[in-house]
Amino acid sequence: MKKNILLALFITFAAAALVHAGSDPTLNNDGEIDGDYTCNVTIAGGTPFTATIAVDGHANGEEELIVAAEASTQQLWGTGNGSLSGTTFSGTTSFAKPFNLTVGFVDSKGTGTYDQLTLNGTFGLASQVATLSCTSI
Repeated sequence: MKKNILLALFITFAAAALVHAGSDPTLNNDGEIDGDYTCNVTIAGGTPFTATIAVDGHANGEEELIVAAEASTQQLWGTGNGSLSGTTFSGTTSFAKPFNLTVGFVDSKGTGTYDQLTLNGTFGLASQVATLSCTSI
């Protein structure tokens, strides 16, 4: 049931990935990292897998991270509420555990324009910590 609700939230908040231009990007806490990301996930003792997350910014500066389980056996799911400070997106998960992700910029086409974002870091689960390496899609 929780996973179905999270999937509905994920679909609701899905947004197009952002394009960042310039040689010295800066981020504000106003939705600049909004979008969908595909993530390589590792959890201690488990097999690495791929997951999809969505990030949605709010007018009050709060950012929400939504992880929808794509399979009933997927260990990574939940939400995170936090904020962006510099290139660090951090806050608390729905498991009352911390998450901490660093935002990176990618010029995937070699044109001098940042056309992808990355999120790398950890997401606290009920009894474990997931390590995420994500790229905007």
